[in-house]
Amino acid sequence: SYPPPRSLLTALKARALAVAGYMSSDSVGVMFFALGRLDEQPGNALLEALSLRFSQVKNRNSRNVVSVIHALGKLKLKPGEKLMGFLRQEALQCAPTMRQQGVSLTLYAFTELSMSPGTPLLQALCYRAKGLAREMDARELSSTLFAIGKLSKDADENVLPVLLETVPIVAPSMDFKCLVNTTRAMSMFAARGYPTGDLKTTVVASLIGRASELVGTMTSHELLTTFCAFSALSGAAVGGGSGAGAIDSLTSESLLATKAGADAVIDMMREVAGGGALFRVMCSRALSLLMSDCSPNQKVLFEALSKSHDDTSL
Repeated sequence: SYPPPRSLLTALKARALAVAGYMSSDSVGVMFFALGRLDEQPGNALLEALSLRFSQVKNRNSRNVVSVIHALGKLKLKPGEKLMGFLRQEALQCAPTMRQQGVSLTLYAFTELSMSPGTPLLQALCYRAKGLAREMDARELSSTLFAIGKLSKDADENVLPVLLETVPIVAPSMDFKCLVNTTRAMSMFAARGYPTGDLKTTVVASLIGRASELVGTMTSHELLTTFCAFSALSGAAVGGGSGAGAIDSLTSESLLATKAGADAVIDMMREVAGGGALFRVMCSRALSLLMSDCSPNQKVLFEALSKSHDDTSL
């Protein structure tokens, strides 16, 4: 599909602004949904008009509420605290009836906005996610786990086991983004000392298995991102950090742009991959990408990986 012409988008937004005061809750929800899908900024006037109308209409349902919150997150729009307070309350009331996509989109939107949903809403969404875990697909589960990792300071041992037990079930259908989000979520949980034992082993093994299947077709960007995610998981597991910020610093671009930094991250990667199949296929893929195209920062890491490939081949 192709994006509509700019002139048409401008005319449609102008018309939406003119009739916003007459829209139903479904119309407002659809408008926000469309703006999000098109990655189209509404502008202050339309945002305020749609937000005001949404707070006035009756018969709001979970689909409408999720559409509004998701669009705000996707477009990184930060309306006033009054509207956010209203949306938190609406989402709290709708949480018990949300489906799995609504739960994951709502949680993920708050991570995109770098805003807290508040303890009551976070707990309600986590509880709903627990009940829907076995119905979630790979995208819904990975987004939910990543958001819980970012938004919750403490791993909820009543919720996480059920969600994490579902990871091996959906892992075979994970794409690159789902794989990275789930692995990063695991690194955030590991930094807090959870999970442990067989659950951790099973989840990590399923992620390593899926990564090994995907690596051969990854672009240089995807390989670097995947490598960083697994390195952060290893670093967190051995005490490399205590939260998302610390984990991000483990694999920062400035660190990877140095030979010493790249070698240090490779050592962390060896820990989680155990020097096994995933590490070897990553080294092999890095070698092939070096011969095609990669950025200067990627080249430092890929050259170090290629050297590791030579070493593991001996």
